[in-house]
Amino acid sequence: MKNGRSEAKSQLRLKTHSMKLQDLLSDLETKTVSGPDDVDVSHIAYDSRKVGPGAIFVCVSGLRSDGHKFVREAVSSGAVAVVVDRDVPVDDAVRIRVPDSRKALALLACSFHGHPSRKLKIAGITGTNGKTTVSYLVQSICSQAGLKAGVIGTVGYDVGDTKLKGSHTTPEAPEFQELLSRMVAQRISHAAVEVSSHALALRRSYGTKFDVVVFTNLTRDHLDFHGTFEDYRKAKLRLFDRAERGVSEKDRPTAVLNLDDPFSDALAEAVGEDIIGYSIDKDADLRARDVKLFPGGSTFSVIWKGQAFEVRLSLPGLFNVANALAAFGVGTSFGIEGHHAVRGLEAMKGVKGRLELVEKCQPFSVFVDYAHTPDALSNVLRTVRDITKGNLICVFGCGGERDKGKRSEMGRVSGALANYTVITSDNPRSEEPLSIITEIEEGMLAAGGCYETVPDRREAIGRAIARARQGDSVLIAGKGHEDYQILGDKVIHFDDREVVEEFLNGRSR
Repeated sequence: MKNGRSEAKSQLRLKTHSMKLQDLLSDLETKTVSGPDDVDVSHIAYDSRKVGPGAIFVCVSGLRSDGHKFVREAVSSGAVAVVVDRDVPVDDAVRIRVPDSRKALALLACSFHGHPSRKLKIAGITGTNGKTTVSYLVQSICSQAGLKAGVIGTVGYDVGDTKLKGSHTTPEAPEFQELLSRMVAQRISHAAVEVSSHALALRRSYGTKFDVVVFTNLTRDHLDFHGTFEDYRKAKLRLFDRAERGVSEKDRPTAVLNLDDPFSDALAEAVGEDIIGYSIDKDADLRARDVKLFPGGSTFSVIWKGQAFEVRLSLPGLFNVANALAAFGVGTSFGIEGHHAVRGLEAMKGVKGRLELVEKCQPFSVFVDYAHTPDALSNVLRTVRDITKGNLICVFGCGGERDKGKRSEMGRVSGALANYTVITSDNPRSEEPLSIITEIEEGMLAAGGCYETVPDRREAIGRAIARARQGDSVLIAGKGHEDYQILGDKVIHFDDREVVEEFLNGRSR
């Protein structure tokens, strides 16, 4: 947030309709209303620039500023009511005092859109890595079972006939509930939703009824936002705690938990019952057996309730076997039979920006992947290493104004697993790219890796491709599906896949 205003640039435009304030406030158990509650509310706003006539303006605190500072501006733009969680004077509008504005924003959004989550079967998926892949695998499973499923997540928002480019993995509460209501309007019955740690910390999904909650794994990420790993961990835990979700006692989702990650023990304790544990290495309700990895994917048996379901997965890597188990667990929780779930897993041929192969008849492989954490980079590099006969070349950088602690760790990972690394930029924002690269170099040097530094990302990709020979693999990590670079205060178009294709075409000529 900047100056009390959202920086989101989603294609989603909120629909408006009229609702009496007293009806809208019915889900807020604790509130003090100063003024008439029979006024009509046309829309909910948390960004003072988006306030129009009839709005209810909810004052929330952002990372850089506080919406409470923009009450006067909101009222002058037509707000008929203002929600605050501290003593702020409000003139010429109804003032609603609540204990927590962010929770109120989420509950108001649920109410304004008619509680759409109660009309859908929703799987909420959280974890450091794998959320996007699991969500699209779930959608594929639903499709094979004859069910319409929407997706909300990092790559975008798939709402039936409409596909929107998202600005957040999990959008703010009004946009989130708007997306769910669109699904209901399009007669979509199921949804797979990525629930990020930011969303959980900022209560974006508060009040949403989930039928299934999924945990994939937990490794270091987003410490620039959460501050400590413990706070990051606590944010993830909120999805599995009924009180933290802001739903009624009767709303008890099935929890699908990765037992190969030690954090699953704490989540199981929070959930208490209705748990499906999945594992590759341990005895579990749902497990993979006889796993065989190959360049184009894997084969394995899913063991579920005494039955063995044979799967041929087109997504490479052991971590995608785990993602497939998670999606299978969601499918069974939705009541989908095992053979439909298997067909859904096998029908998924790839996810945008997730180990995406770029082919132009070159004698080596080039992959684009979203890996931007030490654990994710390690997983992807190990997977590519297993299918590479020659050298493995990695191109990556680290984002500016983000967790600095992971920079040297990622350098160490690439230094240990890649034959050669080109360290470059990845959304440096206001930081000096060379200073970020220097921090990455510390880990690279500790690992004894071979590398060069090329701050310009386009040039770095070109250097890696020029270096590749027959049988080699090039992994370009960090941005995946993203089609932009953030340089200072500018956002420029930049798509790793497009740049790769340019260099491959030039090389072939």
